[in-house]
Amino acid sequence: MATVEKESIAISNRALASMVTSQTVDIAMVAIDAVLLLFLLGFLNVGYRRVIHVPLNDLSNFLGELANGNGDLGVNLDNSRCDEIGEIGSTFNRFKDKIAVTIDSVVDSIFSIM
Repeated sequence: MATVEKESIAISNRALASMVTSQTVDIAMVAIDAVLLLFLLGFLNVGYRRVIHVPLNDLSNFLGELANGNGDLGVNLDNSRCDEIGEIGSTFNRFKDKIAVTIDSVVDSIFSIM
């Protein structure tokens, strides 16, 4: 009977060791997944800042300077991008060019009156 109990205990110990090993592997996989997720979030944050945040912040600063009367209408916005931000730059540049034509027309009219 003692042999049966020893074999039963040995089987229980192997089953317990197998469960502990399985749980350790599961914990390691969760830790690896968490690290990979953090790297992915960091990469997405850098991409977001480079592609969206910085160009919009530059545009906002430029338009703020114009609104305060300190901006330079001789400067063109970057319109080399093939997205909405590039389209905003292109649209603003066309708007600015039309304002310049209107101002030139007004100046010409003033000089023709004098």
